[in-house]
Amino acid sequence: MNKPRKMSSNPLLFTLIELLVVIAIIAILASMLLPALAKARDRARALQCGNNLRQINMAIVFYENDQEQDYFMPFRHKPTSDATTGTQSWGLRMYFAGYLDGFKRATVHDNSAPQYYLEPFRCPSNTYLYTNSSGTTFPGPRLDVTGSYMYGLNVALHREAFPGSPPMRLKSRLRHPALTSRLADNGESQYYIYANTQLTMLLQLFPHPGYTANVIFVDGHLGQARGTDPNITNLPLSRPNPFYANFSTAYISYSWTY
Repeated sequence: MNKPRKMSSNPLLFTLIELLVVIAIIAILASMLLPALAKARDRARALQCGNNLRQINMAIVFYENDQEQDYFMPFRHKPTSDATTGTQSWGLRMYFAGYLDGFKRATVHDNSAPQYYLEPFRCPSNTYLYTNSSGTTFPGPRLDVTGSYMYGLNVALHREAFPGSPPMRLKSRLRHPALTSRLADNGESQYYIYANTQLTMLLQLFPHPGYTANVIFVDGHLGQARGTDPNITNLPLSRPNPFYANFSTAYISYSWTY
């Protein structure tokens, strides 16, 4: 005769139903925590982006101070002081002048020119990859490829350094340095100045929480601009606007030192 089986007296063993209940509770908690973790990740990326802008701005300020000029660094340079053709973007110009020597090499780069990929020039919230007219896609911002830049200069401050270009605006005549942007998250075409249309030159990319863009102002402080603010996204550059620049009528001809 078969003897009846005894139930285990071990209190640590789970029944199948108890195990399923535990799994369900874990799944519910995970679904509640994942959005919070995603928000924390986005905030961390925004903070890293802000630190990038601070580091780049510091290099720009050092560069401008060493030039001993009363105007803002040009966003595009001649390759040399006696050149009459060719262009050199502001990032590449600072690289050759040695002002980016302490910048960390980017972990994502191509093998043709890895030295031109610097980590502070890459916004961790910006997933756009630039493809040029030849079909080459760049894995991140590359200093000698202007379309790949993820941060842009305010073109109302930073002019071109070419003979015949509009004269430079004087720093000393800027009316609201604490309200005027200098460097910020860039538009979808990733030009090295504010624009993806090259017409309005306004901020058009807001990749951070709350639909915001990180902005370095002329006085050096970090702030945010909201994409819902019409003064940031719609105001024509011709109208006085402290965010993009508000000058008195004082200019100076080009005399940048090489």
